[in-house]
Amino acid sequence: MKKIYGLIFLMLLVITPIFNTNSVSAASAPRLTEVRVVAITSDGNDFVWENIASNQLKANNPLEGETLYLKVLFMGYPKTFLASSGGENLYPHVTKYDSVALEDRRTRIAYGFYYYLKVPMESLPYNNIRITGIDHMLGTQILANPISFDKVGG
Repeated sequence: MKKIYGLIFLMLLVITPIFNTNSVSAASAPRLTEVRVVAITSDGNDFVWENIASNQLKANNPLEGETLYLKVLFMGYPKTFLASSGGENLYPHVTKYDSVALEDRRTRIAYGFYYYLKVPMESLPYNNIRITGIDHMLGTQILANPISFDKVGG
């Protein structure tokens, strides 16, 4: 009987690594250190993205249409985000419609995200928007530079 148990135990030792091929890397999630609007467009601009430099405060191209679209870089892990225009809360009107993780190719650990946001133009009280990231650990607010833009017909 001991030989049977020993044989079963040996088979389990040999078979287990065959089925358990996924390796998982665990690391603490990095703190949120930067939030930045990196691109902007609108449906009236045929969804052609304008890249926004890190020190740029205004979009070069006027925007038109019914919806503003933003690509926002979050370096680290955000708990959530806020949006405002001229100090007025826009969060109820903002939709995150996509996100892309930025990950280290070797470790496959995410170190940041691109969030794709959309906002109805009619909900913007001013021709600017600011995104604020909330850090996942301490709740610290990380503010992006406000981005101003001209609206065609507005």
